[in-house]
Amino acid sequence: MKKYAHIRAYFFVLARRESVKLDFMNSPSNGFFRFLFLLGLCVWLGGLAFVAIGAPAMFGVSRALGPQMVGAAMGAFTPVTYVCAALLIIGWLAERRNNKSARGVMLCRIQGVCIVAMLMLAVYAGRVVMPNMTAMQPQVVQIAAQNPNAKVADNPLRARFDKAHKAYRSVTSLVVLLGLTTLGIFCARVSRED
Repeated sequence: MKKYAHIRAYFFVLARRESVKLDFMNSPSNGFFRFLFLLGLCVWLGGLAFVAIGAPAMFGVSRALGPQMVGAAMGAFTPVTYVCAALLIIGWLAERRNNKSARGVMLCRIQGVCIVAMLMLAVYAGRVVMPNMTAMQPQVVQIAAQNPNAKVADNPLRARFDKAHKAYRSVTSLVVLLGLTTLGIFCARVSRED
């Protein structure tokens, strides 16, 4: 028996390591997945706040270059939102397994609906609204440069651009609201565990 003691000890240590890994993955206080979740949420909401604050500043610096700078920033931020959504979904899926109470399960489901809605709205804004705005932007900038005092109603292209811009603002405002709701639910769930 002593002859095989080292082999038994090796398998005991190996089994112990594997159980520690599995406990980490199923732990209610799983810091890694919460970090991914919060990273995705913070970058997404922070990026939207930056664009909302930075856009008027860019227009203030240069009326001619402002639209191109804002369009480029929003275009570059669109793929970031998809990565953030992936981080949110990964974190949410890992956290969802840890809910034991009926209240925790309900909050987790609401949070999942908010995350999926955020993703769908981001895809709509990035794949439908932004391309329309980007296609119209050069002509609208040229029209605005030629006649800066012209009313929106005087030009149908400018009216369509403003309608698309309002749609984009509405969609991103809804994403921010859903993101803050998701953050609030996350805080409520975490505070109940502690």
